[in-house]
Amino acid sequence: MSYLNANEKAQLKSFAKRGNLEAQGYEDLRSDADKLIAAMTPVKKTVSQTAASTITLSPAAQGPAGVSVRVTAGALAAGVYVVTDSGGTASAADSANGVLGVCKLSDDGATLTFSANLTGAVVSYIPRLA
Repeated sequence: MSYLNANEKAQLKSFAKRGNLEAQGYEDLRSDADKLIAAMTPVKKTVSQTAASTITLSPAAQGPAGVSVRVTAGALAAGVYVVTDSGGTASAADSANGVLGVCKLSDDGATLTFSANLTGAVVSYIPRLA
């Protein structure tokens, strides 16, 4: 014996199906949130290379605002560098006079370019979302 008529049974089935979809939607949302948290975790890279005026970032950086650079060794003056986009001009730091250096980030976020060769640096950045 059923206390529900045919219309009420159909409605109940509809709610049950929607509930399953909502549960699946929650799992998808949780999965996306986990991916976003992983992607927003900063990458810290200590660079030690033969003299070169570029550093390759892998994975690529999200953009200039999310990149921090400290040059530690090379022909390029050691110090803190701010990052500009590819249209900017790279220049050396002058730590003794409080002048920050400038390096350029390529449009694809994969390459930092400096005004002279460097052999060591510490780079921290937010990776670009896949």
